[in-house]
Amino acid sequence: MNSHSLQNTNVDTYPNILENFPLQYEMDLQNVEVKLINDDIYKSNMLTALSRMGGTKTDEATKYILKKIYTNKLAMCYSWMGGKGKKVLSTMILPKLIIDNI
Repeated sequence: MNSHSLQNTNVDTYPNILENFPLQYEMDLQNVEVKLINDDIYKSNMLTALSRMGGTKTDEATKYILKKIYTNKLAMCYSWMGGKGKKVLSTMILPKLIIDNI
């Protein structure tokens, strides 16, 4: 199921889906990833929440969403391809959802 069809089946089961964001710890991010993999309703609600964020320009929207999703401390542990000994972000679901909504 692609992200667009998930948005269309949105049931607001997680009305406060962003209450534990920004994510501070790697374990928090891993827990979100597991929910995104296993729970289509959670994924749909996350897509909806992300689509409600942002600015009028792509760079503004990107910065705003990233600040709301990840703390600087957590973000510094990751890079898109895992360069410089950091963890890989490109294989995770949450960053892909962010990109889909910008």
